[in-house]
Amino acid sequence: MRQANGRKGQRSEQAQVVFYKDGARDESFFAITVNVSDCGVCIFTDRPLEKGEVFLVESALWKKARSATAVWANRLGDTLFEAGLSLC
Repeated sequence: MRQANGRKGQRSEQAQVVFYKDGARDESFFAITVNVSDCGVCIFTDRPLEKGEVFLVESALWKKARSATAVWANRLGDTLFEAGLSLC
């Protein structure tokens, strides 16, 4: 099913997401989702991300934790960053 924005299966939802770097639960950060699809999510966070970084992701959007890889990242301000993550 195509959405009005032309992307298949994409939905705009906002949810808090917890990211664990390399699965280490003591090294976590939070983000807000802006676009969610089966295999990807766009997030806003106060942490700079690098293309290729891999995370364990927990959110109410998914039933269980998922692996995510940063495929692109942009700095929007001094403490605001946007990133696209692959979930598949």
